[in-house]
Amino acid sequence: MNRIRANKLSTTALLMSVALFFSSCVTSSPYKADSAHPIRTVHISPNVPMPKKMLFSGLSESMAGMFGGVVGALSTMFRDGEDFKLPEVLRTELAAEIAKTGKFKVVSSGAADAEMRINVREYGFVQAGFMQRKVKPILTIETQMVRPDSAVVWQSGVVINQTTKGTSTILPEQLKENPKVAAEALHGAARFWASKTAGSLR
Repeated sequence: MNRIRANKLSTTALLMSVALFFSSCVTSSPYKADSAHPIRTVHISPNVPMPKKMLFSGLSESMAGMFGGVVGALSTMFRDGEDFKLPEVLRTELAAEIAKTGKFKVVSSGAADAEMRINVREYGFVQAGFMQRKVKPILTIETQMVRPDSAVVWQSGVVINQTTKGTSTILPEQLKENPKVAAEALHGAARFWASKTAGSLR
């Protein structure tokens, strides 16, 4: 029995490591002003690609059921495609942070010198630490600034995970009892993401 449990823990740790490895596989490139193509205004694309499934404890939703209990229940709690209005929140938070830089004006309509494109690679919840029951939100997001001629002039890869200080730490049963807790935690993580993303434009 102890051997089976040890094997499960080893498998869990391995899969968490794999998930976090892929979470770190996002790239960044610094913004460099080009006098031939000055960028003063930016538009944030309304199209924010999202994964169809969330992560739970570093595992995909489809694999969460192997644990049973509360964590297993989470795999059936949220619909495929449930995004907690995250695309809208990401766009709003990024617009606010870009405005703070003072370098660009964010426009909601009309022509702009460049478009900001947000691509969510992962979102969900991972264990707050090895052998801990509590979880923390995870966001793995790539953002690009693209000129009308399709040239990518800046790219930011940011990961918010269990090592990020200041994000919510939650018991799995809290997520099960109240989906709003999950939304609030992810929205809070979005604020950290927006600050880090816009920070590379300063």
